[in-house]
Amino acid sequence: IEAAIRDVGTHAARVLIDETGKGRADYDLLAGEWIDYEPHWHTGQTALGLIEAWRVTGEPEFLSAARRAGDWWISTECQPPPPLAGLVN
Repeated sequence: IEAAIRDVGTHAARVLIDETGKGRADYDLLAGEWIDYEPHWHTGQTALGLIEAWRVTGEPEFLSAARRAGDWWISTECQPPPPLAGLVN
């Protein structure tokens, strides 16, 4: 079970959370590209999974990727002026 958690955690940390910290969701096989779809929800769910994987394995890469995802989430906060400059109020 721990080996499976490590495998999936590694994929989540290296692929599902991109270099900016934003979560990836839908992959279009025909186009060969990721489709941006509800990034806040997917980022949060992936970060939660990475934190739980880190608790089981102690793998620092998982916690680092979850932190990067959290930092991306925070970066989308609305900062006036102007109103609604970001996304999250």
